[in-house]
Amino acid sequence: MPNKASYRPGDPTLLRAGMRCKKKKKKKKKGKKKQPQSKMYHRNSSSRMPKGFVALFLSSLWILPSLVVSQGCSNRCPPLNYGTPVPALCEGDAIDTFANTVKEYDVCHGEGSNKFSMSSLRGKIVVLANFYTGCNAGRRESGVFAHVAQRIWEEKNNRDKIVFVQSVKGGGTCNQWADLYQRDAQRLYPNTGVVPDEMPWSVSDQNYELRDDFFTTPFGHPSYVIIDETGVVRHKFIGPCCGYERYSDCTVGIAKGLDQQLTDYLEPLLDSWEPSSSNNNGNSNNDDDDTDDNNNTPTPPLIPDDCSTIARNSASWSDWSPCSIRCGDTDGIQFQYTTEETTCEASVRLRACEAEEDDCDDDNGCIDEFGSSYTIDTIVSDLQAPRDVDFHPTPGLHLGEYSEGREFSHGDEEAWIVNRANHSISIVVDVGGDDQTTISRRDRGYYHYMVDGTALSFNKVSDSGRNPTRDSFNYWAICNDNNNDYIGTKEPNYFMGPTLYDSRPQNRNVVNRLGQECGIEEECYFLHSDMLHEAPSCLGIVHDPEVSTAHGTVYWAFDATGNRRRGQLVRFDFQQPHGPGSMDHSVAAVRRYVEVELDRDNDDDDDDDSGYSEGDNQGGDDENEEDEEDSAVNSSEEEEDFYEEEESEDDDFDADEELEEQGMDWDDMEEQAKRDDRAHRRKHDNMDDDAYAARRGGSSSKRRGSSSQAPKPKKQRRNVAMALAGKTRTRR
Repeated sequence: MPNKASYRPGDPTLLRAGMRCKKKKKKKKKGKKKQPQSKMYHRNSSSRMPKGFVALFLSSLWILPSLVVSQGCSNRCPPLNYGTPVPALCEGDAIDTFANTVKEYDVCHGEGSNKFSMSSLRGKIVVLANFYTGCNAGRRESGVFAHVAQRIWEEKNNRDKIVFVQSVKGGGTCNQWADLYQRDAQRLYPNTGVVPDEMPWSVSDQNYELRDDFFTTPFGHPSYVIIDETGVVRHKFIGPCCGYERYSDCTVGIAKGLDQQLTDYLEPLLDSWEPSSSNNNGNSNNDDDDTDDNNNTPTPPLIPDDCSTIARNSASWSDWSPCSIRCGDTDGIQFQYTTEETTCEASVRLRACEAEEDDCDDDNGCIDEFGSSYTIDTIVSDLQAPRDVDFHPTPGLHLGEYSEGREFSHGDEEAWIVNRANHSISIVVDVGGDDQTTISRRDRGYYHYMVDGTALSFNKVSDSGRNPTRDSFNYWAICNDNNNDYIGTKEPNYFMGPTLYDSRPQNRNVVNRLGQECGIEEECYFLHSDMLHEAPSCLGIVHDPEVSTAHGTVYWAFDATGNRRRGQLVRFDFQQPHGPGSMDHSVAAVRRYVEVELDRDNDDDDDDDSGYSEGDNQGGDDENEEDEEDSAVNSSEEEEDFYEEEESEDDDFDADEELEEQGMDWDDMEEQAKRDDRAHRRKHDNMDDDAYAARRGGSSSKRRGSSSQAPKPKKQRRNVAMALAGKTRTRR
């Protein structure tokens, strides 16, 4: 039984423990030691809680979050996210005011069409279904929907009036699930003669494009939208099985309620339907169409009888891509792909290729990576272990002309630099100009959302054609290399990944230390727009400039969880960012490509780096920027050769000569070794030197060492010099 010291008001676990304790007191035996008094729980207390209050309080703890966080199975539109309405298509809205109506969708199942756009269906009634293959409720309703779609389409000459489309996503192939839904329909409605071959059209919605346009989260699923022939939403509703956790919980009788609901909604619309001049039958089912259409043949089985005719047919493969290199003697890579859905061969094939030109020079359009010659100038210093840089697509958007009591004059370029050591972003205004200045800014909760940053990337696609209310142009994401230990204050739980930000200062994207809108004289902090948690050791990130998804929040990351060197490629689609102030990170899609193995070329543990450099190309036509992030300038072969050279006993490496070339002596090398040692400790403890020493009961000054320490043995000093040479080589 909890006592006063252990009780925390509002803790449901302790409340339940107290209730169980009361029941046990009825069987108290004589001589048993008296329990400690507690006004909250003791039956004889004068301030005893009213009967039933605890149970009511407990139930409210479960009910309240559901009202605040999610709208569940409600038909409310626009849907609410933490009490805030989310822009969405609702009943009475014209679809072209919100959705991308010209985008074409591929049909994987359903005869008579192989692709369509919503604009091509103008003049027809369109019924859209939103299914997720991992949802038992949707799987239960999908068979009913397939039966209703085929039955109504066949009735009363409706073929020119209506089209049924289902959005399929969540794993497996579109054909697999469409076949499954068709079989379910025949089991649910035996002996009816209705076989859903033509309807519904099934669309593989793995990028959630149909869902984001017509069923904007947090509107639940399974769900349905009915659009009339003029392109106006007439009905939008949740299916009857929504909320049932197990497949069997939603009985056949409950699932078939969808049949009656769709019938009641569609009959009046079909009766009042009138032909329209905008009716486009080019992509619809048409019995008079004598065109030979591949989709008029039965869907092939999941494992073809003759794999070679399906997967290896030359007509089913794309042309080989251009070689990945244009000049030089290094082998490149070509690829080709197939859209055939088969389990007998991978859908992408690779082969080695050679460049068309042996030499890389200006005549064949190729130059060395930094030009034939270049100089490196330091444009900003006093950084804290800089790891990456990207240039803001709209200089001046974030800071404006005045922020944190400072005036800013913006030029053509604005650099954002990741500082790993102090978990911040350095914003360099007017790079290289007369008004260049730097301001540092970080997340208010940097210990989780912006900790040990390694890379960042902006969305620079300004002309995506997306709905302006959903376009993520000027957003940026940061990659964090941390196992979520809150800078050494708790046990790591690996609940980490990239964080998404909106660089516009409005709408609480920037706040003060209290989390309120930041005033022009106050110190400001970033407030994140979304976060995903599947890559704790993220070493690199880049934005995908695709224009297919509704928001454009797709990023590719290098996750090296494990040994922090070798890792895998991960695709993060934040999909619909929850926005500042919300904590709902559930709307997203993460794909890990385990077959794509990545390896970092160089070690980035040198936390003493403090400058960002700009390369000035003098021998070519390009101007290049160089940052401190690990690069692939040195190939793995060069790195291997370097370490082979280090291990050789008869090589001619001269440590003194190398140090002299770098402008260093042995004392400088000793100090460099100490800095590397401190950096290594900070990396594992995620704290500065003083915090590190305090945690261990010592002083930071003792940890730093002094120049009076005995020099390292000659062989060890030589190895350190070799390592320094390697780092210098990497940056050249």
